[in-house]
Amino acid sequence: MIIVIVTTEEDPKTGKSQQVVSHGVDTDTGKNIILPCDSPASVGAEWDSQIGEYVLR
Repeated sequence: MIIVIVTTEEDPKTGKSQQVVSHGVDTDTGKNIILPCDSPASVGAEWDSQIGEYVLR
């Protein structure tokens, strides 16, 4: 499983806050994973309410 690290940034066009993926962390190896700087949904991440993080399974 990969925990997706997300930041909140302001969209310069709209002025609204949006979540943007920073990177991921592989829970098996602890290594950082390069991910595209898109919304969590765009990279296929789902919210895991048990751990309170976005994840890729």
